[in-house]
Amino acid sequence: MVHGAKVYILGRSQSKFESCVTRLSSIQSNRPHFIPCDLASILSTKTAAEKVLSLEPIIHVLFCSAGLAWFPYSSKSGDGYELTWHTNVMGHFILSQLLMDALEKGFEETGKKGRVVWTSSYGLNTAPKGGVALESLKADDKGMVGAGFNRQALYGQVRHVSLPRGRSRVRLIGVFGSQSKLAMVVVSNEIERRHGDKILTIALNPGST
Repeated sequence: MVHGAKVYILGRSQSKFESCVTRLSSIQSNRPHFIPCDLASILSTKTAAEKVLSLEPIIHVLFCSAGLAWFPYSSKSGDGYELTWHTNVMGHFILSQLLMDALEKGFEETGKKGRVVWTSSYGLNTAPKGGVALESLKADDKGMVGAGFNRQALYGQVRHVSLPRGRSRVRLIGVFGSQSKLAMVVVSNEIERRHGDKILTIALNPGST
C-alpha cells in the first residue's frame, strides 16, 4: 500500500478490519478495502471471489495467509470438513483457483508473473511421516472429524510419557495438524507446476513472534 497498490483484505470480521486500518493510518494513508469472506465456507469463498473479480479483473498478487489452529476436538466447517483443514487449505485453494485467470491476466498485461504467496509454517516438519492423514479431514459415520485425535493432535501430536514412580504426563512433541501447513506447500508447488509459465507461487515460514 505504501507504493500505491490497491489492496483488498478478505476476512470474517469487518470490526477487526477497521481496527487494523486505524493502526495502519498512522504510517500511511492508502486505505485497503474489505470484502467479507469465511474461508471455512465454500459458498462464502465463492461469493468473495466473485466480488473481487467484479472489482478487479486483473490481479497481481494474492496472499493466502489464514492460519486457524487449536479449535476444540471435532470442530468442523458447515460443509462437513475438519475446520483447520478447511480454513487453511481448502478455502485458500478454492479462492486461488477462482482468481487464477485474473492472476494470469496480470502477466499478460505487464509481462511479469502474477504471484501467489502461501503462509505455511516451520511446524510442517512435524506433520505425519506419511503426509496428510486424509481420514482425519471428513466426518466419519458418527459425524466426527479428526480421526480420533484430540484438539492438540489437530495442531500438535500428543504422546504420553512415562516418568519415575509411575507418574505420567502428556507432552506436546510435534504438530500433527501442521499437515495443513504441509499441504499448503504441496498446493503451492502444484500450482507452480501447472501455471508456472504465468504464475510464481511461494510457500514460506513467517518466523516466530
